[in-house]
Amino acid sequence: MNLPFPPLLLITDQSQATCPLVDVVAAAFEGGCRWVMIREKNIGPKTCQKLLSDIIRQAKPFGAVVTINADVKSANLEDAAGVHLPQTNYDLRSLRLQLGQQSLIGVSVHNIKEGKAAIGADYVTVSPVFNTASKPGYGPAIGVKGFKEIARSLPMPALALGGIEPSNVAQLREGGAAGIAVMGSVMRADDPAQKVNDIVSAWHG
Repeated sequence: MNLPFPPLLLITDQSQATCPLVDVVAAAFEGGCRWVMIREKNIGPKTCQKLLSDIIRQAKPFGAVVTINADVKSANLEDAAGVHLPQTNYDLRSLRLQLGQQSLIGVSVHNIKEGKAAIGADYVTVSPVFNTASKPGYGPAIGVKGFKEIARSLPMPALALGGIEPSNVAQLREGGAAGIAVMGSVMRADDPAQKVNDIVSAWHG
């Protein structure tokens, strides 16, 4: 399955957002984002489902893709484009049956072993590539070299996650990244649309 284009995955975290999350996402769409993952660990299932529904509605005029972290039930109820799985027990075959062959399924990985275990997913996020203000102390950061080793060992596309900025996008693409994933840098941005536009422009070179 092809990744959304441009291959920039925006991961939400309203605890870091400078304004209501729906406004941040709307600005991101205006800036060129076409793929959003809802990842809100501090809200209840009903609130999360409504948020997913609202953002799917926002995405439609842009032809954008909306997925959700871990919540397979909400993905089914709201007709999300797919799910992203944290590094816990999961059954990719069972998920395919539940969500359908067209669903976009991703897995978070941090090393080659976890990457190999995720074979069968449509993509993986590999993190943390660089130190990130979203998760201070999380790591250690693997750097471009570490990302490259993981990405080249896997048959599915790998997205670089953690400390992604316009200034390091080109070296990640050259290092084998099929795309990039961002969270805090857009959530905290004074101008999310411009931040997304800068990252997308850097990807295109």
